[in-house]
Amino acid sequence: MECLVDINIAVYNHARYLKKTLDGVLEQKTLFKYRLLIGDDCSTDGSIDILKEYENKYPDKINVIYQPKNLGFHSRERNGIILLKNSTA
Repeated sequence: MECLVDINIAVYNHARYLKKTLDGVLEQKTLFKYRLLIGDDCSTDGSIDILKEYENKYPDKINVIYQPKNLGFHSRERNGIILLKNSTA
């Protein structure tokens, strides 16, 4: 059985750094399958547009969970917890 590793990335208003982050991960050479599991916490700075662009460009590598409202850091079901619950490995 081939291993699938999830790379979890929590995003909230990170448009300024997002492309560099995603490109940096996607450029890595690995001997295993992976996916970027990205959780966007209702960004308002253009992050969502960037995520949709990358999601369309790399549908086999990128899966984005879009929050309909900002959960914030102190929420019980915050973005990072949701990412962990949706991870496969």
